[in-house]
Amino acid sequence: MKLSDKKLSSYNKGIQNLLQNEEIFEEIICEYVVRINAKYYSTIFPSSQIAKIIMDKMDKEKTKFPIIHKVVREILNKWVDRDICKFVSEKRKHKIKTVVEFDQEGLNKLKRKILDFSIDKINEGIKDLEIEVDSLKTRGDIFKEMELEIQDFFNFMEEE
Repeated sequence: MKLSDKKLSSYNKGIQNLLQNEEIFEEIICEYVVRINAKYYSTIFPSSQIAKIIMDKMDKEKTKFPIIHKVVREILNKWVDRDICKFVSEKRKHKIKTVVEFDQEGLNKLKRKILDFSIDKINEGIKDLEIEVDSLKTRGDIFKEMELEIQDFFNFMEEE
């Protein structure tokens, strides 16, 4: 554990742990923003609404809202640096609400991210996919293989 990690509060440690799975959060945010934009042509999104969507998708408790909201704001800060979106702030009473706006170029970047996420999932699925060799064998081959396994078992037992 680094010295700087010891100085962090448990709140900040929790946020750092959640940011290790940043890709999951980004995927949910991308899908939400692109879907809402396609349906309603909306380009402006409050960070609190994005946090609520993530909580619903991940089945998080309402008590986790401040942490999830902070993670969303961290991701949005990175996106602002990458020119995916820009901050638009709204004043509400004594607070400033975090709101982001996506232009067409930013939305196109999000669509590419969604495609990349989908391609990665497909590639992982292909790697995980195993063809059962037994289903491609004839019954005779399967019986011969079973017979050899049984003989090996008895040979092993006799040696002991």
